[in-house]
Amino acid sequence: VGFAAETRELEHAVAEKLVSKNADLLVGNYVNEAGSGFGSATNSVFVADSRGKSETLPAMPKPDLAWRILDWLSQL
Repeated sequence: VGFAAETRELEHAVAEKLVSKNADLLVGNYVNEAGSGFGSATNSVFVADSRGKSETLPAMPKPDLAWRILDWLSQL
């Protein structure tokens, strides 16, 4: 699993890093979005996997987001 903190073009950056890092799953978020990322209790992310599936997960508490990512990973 890889993570990407981006300032623009999130979906494109995640797709590129998924390939360049040879990851099975990559989770990306904007670092400049209010209420998301570093220093916040919530986050909204874009997730993509090596099978071609992708999804934007809406802002939610970080522990809930972690469980969603774990669920996704367990399906790979």
